[in-house]
Amino acid sequence: MNFEEVKKLHELICRIKDQDDFPIILVGNKADLENERHVARHEAEELAHRLGVPYLECSAKIRKNVDEAFFEIVRTVIRYQDKQRGEEKLVERKIESPMKSKKKKTCPIQ
Repeated sequence: MNFEEVKKLHELICRIKDQDDFPIILVGNKADLENERHVARHEAEELAHRLGVPYLECSAKIRKNVDEAFFEIVRTVIRYQDKQRGEEKLVERKIESPMKSKKKKTCPIQ
């Protein structure tokens, strides 16, 4: 999908939803193939900025940012829902990847 198609798809989603914004993230894939890159990172980041959406690059092959992409869309949806509810103070809810949890579990019975 090229940039023009991404812009058209974003416009279509916003028009169908009758919203100026909607919870969307832009994800570049195959981040492990840096030598075969078709789009410079800064160009994709610039497009995401113009669209007002977060941007991530991921690679399923090396498991780079795959979980993070899902967590980012969840955070984006939560912020959108908070905004729709008219909450003036957005409460940042901490959503951590279970992969990042390094705490050892201890048995309460010793």
